[in-house]
Amino acid sequence: GRELNIKYIKIKLKYHKSTLKFTKKMMKQNIIVLVFITASVGLAVHANSIKPVPSTEMNPFVVGGVSVKIEDYPFVVVCYNYGSFSCGGSILNENWVLTAAHCTCQKIQWGVTFRNASGPNMVDVVQSVRYPGWTSYQRDDVQLLRLAEPIVFGKNAQPVKLPRPQWEVQGDSFNTPSAVLGWGYDSNGYLPLNLQRGDYFVINNTDCQRIHQGIAAVYDFNCCNGVKGGGVADCNGDSGGPIVTWIDGQLVEYGVVSWSVKPCVNPTFPAVGTKTSHYVDWISQTTGIPLEQLTV
Repeated sequence: GRELNIKYIKIKLKYHKSTLKFTKKMMKQNIIVLVFITASVGLAVHANSIKPVPSTEMNPFVVGGVSVKIEDYPFVVVCYNYGSFSCGGSILNENWVLTAAHCTCQKIQWGVTFRNASGPNMVDVVQSVRYPGWTSYQRDDVQLLRLAEPIVFGKNAQPVKLPRPQWEVQGDSFNTPSAVLGWGYDSNGYLPLNLQRGDYFVINNTDCQRIHQGIAAVYDFNCCNGVKGGGVADCNGDSGGPIVTWIDGQLVEYGVVSWSVKPCVNPTFPAVGTKTSHYVDWISQTTGIPLEQLTV
């Protein structure tokens, strides 16, 4: 089950070369990463059996993103592991940050538009609490980080709001706007320092499950986002970051970036996150933040 279909890899490399204009170095890295993930996670890669991958490992872009300022999204934070940028996250209160369970975060950086591991507002993570029973990025992919010292709230740092328990986006796919925020690679293959926003639409779970049938499981606690024809995606470095939409005119984190099918601009497959509304009770109980303070 750990074989590698060489023909499939060549097809993917040709796709990247023609559509994203990867450099030879980037294409070489893609092969190395693909082999590593296949060997370590046990994914059998076939042309007729595409597998999902977490946004930290295989999918390299916030494709189609635009540069934004932290003042407009003051709840977004950067996660670092051994000094290297690893994931995104969001502020719940001065002591707790929300991210994905498959992320590894030793430090976070708050209040910055431009991420910088030697920059200001770096705080150690003293406790990581993954959702009980978490084993895979496809299930229960949420994690809480307790900080060594409190975040100082101001125009560059504010807590995010979450939806109430079991809240769901209603209506047909591509009707409700959403957005992902993070510092993942851009469409030119560069890792931007500037915070990026990719604009989406919500895809309902019925449609998302149908699209992924035979490829990957999409559960009720997942959320799906995309644009018709592709071109916008969350990818490497975006895991753990917020997927936001609007409830009663207020920006709310309704999802945590989790995984997508490679390539991340694949027009067939939406990006998949984890619905915060299915975990907000656990978040409240674990952090001690009252529900009425967490939610809208």
